[in-house]
Amino acid sequence: MIANWVRVTNGPEHPVDQVVKIETTSIIPLLSPAHIFARPPRSPNEIRDTYHQKYGVKPIVS
Repeated sequence: MIANWVRVTNGPEHPVDQVVKIETTSIIPLLSPAHIFARPPRSPNEIRDTYHQKYGVKPIVS
């Protein structure tokens, strides 16, 4: 089910052979390769907003 969701969401250029469930115990900022390779260049806010929309997640408000 999850592998199929990844294929549908990201397209066939992101093949999925295995899926691993990981328990998150802490979260820290991480730069995506999109910050380096995006053409045209996009701001961190634009990239973050794109991922929030694509994956249906919302920012953590503390």
